[in-house]
Amino acid sequence: EENENKPIPNTNGLISIHLNHDIITVLDLSHKNISAIDGNLQLPVNLMELNLTHNELREVPIVVQNLTKLKFLDISYNKIEYYDDTPKFYQEIEILNLSHNALLGPPYWIWAEKLKNLKEINLSCNNKITQLFINGYFEELLEYETLVTHITAYNCNLNNKYMKLLSTLPLAKSICLGT
Repeated sequence: EENENKPIPNTNGLISIHLNHDIITVLDLSHKNISAIDGNLQLPVNLMELNLTHNELREVPIVVQNLTKLKFLDISYNKIEYYDDTPKFYQEIEILNLSHNALLGPPYWIWAEKLKNLKEINLSCNNKITQLFINGYFEELLEYETLVTHITAYNCNLNNKYMKLLSTLPLAKSICLGT
């Protein structure tokens, strides 16, 4: 009865995690209803795989951006609209899943940074992903070439006008498009 009047704490923001930071390389924080990750939180420094799927994130948290050894990032099924800031792991990342978000444009850094290890990217079900293809943004992306070998981008409303983007993927071995 005495607990009835106590406010229920907001549990959708991750502010604390206690781990042995030196040995953890894989972390799964999926399905936790996370809407934000506190900037002071320290994720394991040797983290190589991070799963943040099925949460409520509207941006890629700065603590994720600051990871340096990340090879696999699955941040699908969130509400992310922009991901243009180059993460510190940009030369390490091999697999990136950004599907089922609200991206208004593809992450600029993937084209601009000449990533040497990124092999797979999934941008599927971001049906507004061409919305920022204005004011020369699309044309600028066409000036770059990525080393990505596998891209999945179904349900992205890529009409014929934007199919030129495929020319920026000269090493692509598999491309999955469609509806």
